[in-house]
Amino acid sequence: MKILVTGLAGFISSHFCENLLSLGHTVIGLDDFSTGRLSNLETLRESERFTLIEHDVRDEIGVWRCCRFR
Repeated sequence: MKILVTGLAGFISSHFCENLLSLGHTVIGLDDFSTGRLSNLETLRESERFTLIEHDVRDEIGVWRCCRFR
């Protein structure tokens, strides 16, 4: 399953995504890094099923930015 997680760089959501990846899901993470840390994503970035999009959810996002799957 492909799952979009917003606020991905936060402590809780980054661990949640690790769990999703371990269950075999594909994760698309969306974060603007206003409060989260890139260091929280180190283990996620190793996965082929993980895509990170730096974006603020308050701004419109084009469909082309959401479809960058590996």
